[in-house]
Amino acid sequence: MTELRFDTSRRARHFDDGEVRFHAFDDDRLIVCAISEDTLADLEGEHDTDDETVFRIFDANSSYICSVAEQKFNDGKFESDGRVLVTYQDLMNYDD
Repeated sequence: MTELRFDTSRRARHFDDGEVRFHAFDDDRLIVCAISEDTLADLEGEHDTDDETVFRIFDANSSYICSVAEQKFNDGKFESDGRVLVTYQDLMNYDD
């Protein structure tokens, strides 16, 4: 099982096309990970999803989100564009 190094700092994450995108590294290889604005809102039961709220929810749950992203990476579950997309279902089914 590969252990990824995540960079979820404010400078390394960004909001793009309705998703918070953040980075992980497998040795020197960059892996783009993402979680949708809607998934973050559902996770916290929020309905106000301005950028500040989305990043606040991401920050509060980043360890959990990164663990799920790492599990999906190790299971080989990638989107067609190569990114690892964490869904609400992934979060609810996560088994650590």
